[in-house]
Amino acid sequence: MILTSDWLWAGIALAVYLILTGLEILLNRFFRFNPVFAGAFNYFLAGVFVFFVPIFFTHRIPVVILCLVIALINLAGLKWFRRSDWFDGRRGLGPVYLPVISGFLIWFYFNSNPAVFQAAILAFTASDPLATLVGQSMGKIRSWFTLNRNKTLEGMITMMVMGYLALLLCGFAGLFPGLTYFDLFPIALLVAFIASLAEMILSQGLDNIFVPLGTAFLLDTLMQEPQLVIWLWMVLGLMVVAGVLSVLLRFLTADGAVAMILMGFFLLGIGGWGWVLPMLVFFLLSSLLSLASHRFRQEDQNDPSVKSGARDQFQVWANGGIPLLLFFLANYNLWPWIYVVYLAAIAAATADTWSTETGRWFSRNRPLDILTRQPVPAGQSGGVTLAGLAGGAAGSAVIAGLIFWQTDFYFETPVMLFFLILITGFSGTLVDSILGSRYQAVFSCTICGSETEADQHCNAPSRVTRGIHWLNNDHVNLLSVSIVSVLAILAYNLFIRPW
Repeated sequence: MILTSDWLWAGIALAVYLILTGLEILLNRFFRFNPVFAGAFNYFLAGVFVFFVPIFFTHRIPVVILCLVIALINLAGLKWFRRSDWFDGRRGLGPVYLPVISGFLIWFYFNSNPAVFQAAILAFTASDPLATLVGQSMGKIRSWFTLNRNKTLEGMITMMVMGYLALLLCGFAGLFPGLTYFDLFPIALLVAFIASLAEMILSQGLDNIFVPLGTAFLLDTLMQEPQLVIWLWMVLGLMVVAGVLSVLLRFLTADGAVAMILMGFFLLGIGGWGWVLPMLVFFLLSSLLSLASHRFRQEDQNDPSVKSGARDQFQVWANGGIPLLLFFLANYNLWPWIYVVYLAAIAAATADTWSTETGRWFSRNRPLDILTRQPVPAGQSGGVTLAGLAGGAAGSAVIAGLIFWQTDFYFETPVMLFFLILITGFSGTLVDSILGSRYQAVFSCTICGSETEADQHCNAPSRVTRGIHWLNNDHVNLLSVSIVSVLAILAYNLFIRPW
């Protein structure tokens, strides 16, 4: 039952937040106060508030509603102040994402293990703002990652140290009663290091979602099984070596390697070989196929629309983000059928990659647009060939065959599941082609007039000729994998589960 005091505390917290926000606006408008300092102070107060939520509240609903209300206020404020002369825009949608993810973690852990959200949010809000301040005021060494050159090595070190100290403080305060000091120090260091890796490559406020979420997941796991920390440190070292080799072999860019390290850390370290093997098969075979295809076929290397074999973090997350999310869901709910959907999602990514590369490599005819049936240039989104479709089916079959290898789950009908994964995975190629033909942005070069999928051509901005201007190939890949996951869920529950 929700007590009246819960709503009273929620009202007081909202009033305090509005007062502080008003003071921040006045300081910035009339005294030209640096908004980064004000934002850092507000972030830290948000972490302190979440830390004391279990003390002042007896029910999670008022707190979650409060978080959603603050998120809406921040969204309206960002739209208004983005047009002002003092708002610098560097925070992106972080002030919206943070209360949303705080509400999600409070809803999930309030009754079972509140220490998880207390430590996760406090560690992030204590380390991220200070890392920003240090990076902007004293940072000299810029990040070498392609997507976040505004982040500095000094800022990343600050975030790791502050996150580590915040987690130690939570342990000393008694939030982790099941952990000894011998467990606490390596666990806190591991969690802080993983959070800093994620912060390195995330931008536009997305760190406000995934850093607290990953921290909470890792803390929850290690609080239940603290002996895993040694294994996880070993896995992290293995993934770092694999990431360095991937960059040297030009399979991945630097930021793509960090994304792969994070993904492999969770899949192998916590999930085991049954979870990481499908992703490993997809990555290795697809990278080798792309490398061979780019090396042996003739193409215009000066065309910015032609991607090299090295995958950046956008490509890594577009293909592996949904499977990683399904892995998290499986660990929280332990539904065996989620593993089937996981394989279908990876099969879709594999089928799309293999379809593109085999079509470019082996097809002797120009591809046809899947909707208009008109010839299109090789490699253009929406185009299909018989060789490409055959390659997509082969890629989906390879991943589907892993259902017979895994031993984590027992399925009574593995043959039927094989065909379910094969068909839904292959459908990803068709979904990707339809989305690419109908909705993906196509540009025209303002210098040479050629049609391209790149927003930059001939060292000049291109002009959108059709499609949704922000929808690029990576977004299409993410959407197609998401749609295939939904199709796999429906197919399993309609045709497999009743039997």
